[in-house]
Amino acid sequence: MHTSLLTFYVTRRQITGLLAALAVLNISFLATTGVINYYYNILEVGASAAFMDQLMTKNVIKLFSLGNLASENVLASWYSGMLLLLASVAALLCFSADYQYYVSWKDRMLSYGWIGFSLIFALLSLDEVGSFHETIGDTAAFNVIGNDLGWIVFFVLVGLVALYMAGFVLLRLWSFKAALVPAMVGILFFASNPIQEHIEISAMRNAAADEVWLRPTWLLLLEEGSEIFGSWSLILAMLVYAAKSSTRNNFKNLAAKQGIYFQYEVSAKLVLLLLGSGLCLSGGLLTAFLLFAPAERDEHAGIAENWFPSAVAFLASLLSLFLASKSNHHKGAFVMLAIFCVGLSAFYASSIYYTFYGLLSIRFGTSLTVITLILLSVLTTFLWKADKRSLSRLCTLGWAVFISVAILSGQPNAVDWGFIAVSLLTLSLAGAITQPSPATPHIIQSNAQNVATA
Repeated sequence: MHTSLLTFYVTRRQITGLLAALAVLNISFLATTGVINYYYNILEVGASAAFMDQLMTKNVIKLFSLGNLASENVLASWYSGMLLLLASVAALLCFSADYQYYVSWKDRMLSYGWIGFSLIFALLSLDEVGSFHETIGDTAAFNVIGNDLGWIVFFVLVGLVALYMAGFVLLRLWSFKAALVPAMVGILFFASNPIQEHIEISAMRNAAADEVWLRPTWLLLLEEGSEIFGSWSLILAMLVYAAKSSTRNNFKNLAAKQGIYFQYEVSAKLVLLLLGSGLCLSGGLLTAFLLFAPAERDEHAGIAENWFPSAVAFLASLLSLFLASKSNHHKGAFVMLAIFCVGLSAFYASSIYYTFYGLLSIRFGTSLTVITLILLSVLTTFLWKADKRSLSRLCTLGWAVFISVAILSGQPNAVDWGFIAVSLLTLSLAGAITQPSPATPHIIQSNAQNVATA
């Protein structure tokens, strides 16, 4: 089976920059959440605050509402969901590092615990966009005997997952204290989150009928902050572990001592087969969600099917950034593609497409559609020229066609067409990553030289 050498290299400066950017975004979303919740509490009790009345104009309220972590189908909920998905990807990176290093079957079997981590974070990401956990304890599947049994069963499951994560972290990271501490902090944050939510729900239900129940701003920020900084702490832990593992696996390599550096022998056919199977499975789950979606939705509830095109578009953006790091001639184009994919990801998970299609009759909406289609044409042309293989070009063409249909068809078909489109793009990018490149040795050598002179 034909294989190619795949090199993954991220510098410590890039890792630090990523973590700093995520921390700033976390704080920013918490700030907008606190301001908008405080404002709504003022309105509920009929109080007046001159400063808030002047600050919260109609447009400012709309802007802050997009950054409200306590709301569903907004940019803040998309960010929180993709942060969890990023943690899922980081867990796969740790698995790759372990599997490359360990030889004995016992150690390799333990490494599969990272796969469990990755699946847990992927499900949490889906839950964040679909908002299952707020009502799952009241569903018929959980609540088969009494009103409280469903929540008891749910909390038991949460506890078992937390025990699994904590046990695995202690076993695998015990000798990596710099990764162990933030990992345990992150797990404690996550374990406390459902309990905090249940306390709030119970307080709201126990309030008197004539009493206006206000969600305390500090309690809201504690809950939302523990969630997003729990994700941040675990991403930090896994990136630190991956960097330490990189040094352990390639102790003679200069690049490995200055960041995360791995090399893999990969088969393009096997990668595309596994990726295609995963996308088909996701497509099946999306179909099930679409078939059994309620006829009438709670306007405050998340929309689970939005997660599928959003998550795949986000993964496509990561692949685009990886290709940008490898390319000497098309770096800017791949970065532009990554930004476009991030926009698509937010477009779906935030339910912006419901508003987007409502704007099509307005001049601004029409202009925005034309600009999007022009940018899509430019990126499609670039991908067509960058990869001359028939399968990749077919996937690229399919991406352009289906995303155009998704944009122009209207909201009933937006999710399924969008998912097919970004899936084809992901396959095209994965094929480009796994194809042999004569420039790879030069890139590896130049990276090592850059590190040596840093």
